[in-house]
Amino acid sequence: KAPDGTLIDIKADLVPHHRGILVLWPCMTGSTAMYRLPVKEFNSAGISTVQFNPRGHGESGGQFDVELCVSDLHQYLETMKLHDTTLFMLGHSAVASCVLRHGSTCGPAQKYILVSPVLDSAGSYRHLYDTGREDEANLLISAFSSEKDYMLGILRDSRWMNRDEWEGNGYREKFDKTSGKILIGTLMQKLFIEGYNTFRDLELLAEKTSIILPVEDHWYPMDLTNSLAHKFCIPVQTINQAKDHYFTGTWNHVWRRVLELIIQDANPCG
Repeated sequence: KAPDGTLIDIKADLVPHHRGILVLWPCMTGSTAMYRLPVKEFNSAGISTVQFNPRGHGESGGQFDVELCVSDLHQYLETMKLHDTTLFMLGHSAVASCVLRHGSTCGPAQKYILVSPVLDSAGSYRHLYDTGREDEANLLISAFSSEKDYMLGILRDSRWMNRDEWEGNGYREKFDKTSGKILIGTLMQKLFIEGYNTFRDLELLAEKTSIILPVEDHWYPMDLTNSLAHKFCIPVQTINQAKDHYFTGTWNHVWRRVLELIIQDANPCG
């Protein structure tokens, strides 16, 4: 449990005398269970694994908040007394920003592996509207509401993303009233009205970062990700079998690549 009593869903598979620890963060509103992390393969290679579901994800309680989630993980890792243990952090989609923020505020890990990173949460949604691909995101968000059609009506264009429009119509309160476990109005305000941008964190941690991309990604402009990677000299690898932002059906290829990256940087066995 976190200091405020919130239950945090963490699954740790630790091996004695490990060469390093991989911490997995899921995508926004997702769960680490989605990724089918091949724990036995990593453990056999001497890598312990920690599957961390931040607040509002998996079985964790509470509402998502970047700073609180970073603090929760930091406090958990502190209790493990890692000392000189080599730490690897992997984040998918918008939660890649949390992984970077953890590094820039709590001290850097050995490596950050960002899979289809969304480094500007509000910019991502604007990109979807600009390219006419907002329907999938709208359906995902409205699924958290008991008034799905009402939400879809508001989300049909990007006017709600204007702060005056958002606050003037009281959308946070209205959406929260129709929410279940996840207060969707509060989450939308944090992600898309206030927004998280971690370009600076990426620059600070560039030497320790690798990026993995699919062939195609409609959720975030790949040319922007590639240009930032080029500017900060960050290696980018493409999984040729992956055709979308979620790496549908191809996470086995991702994990193979991740294990290779980790073994390059891990401590010797024992």
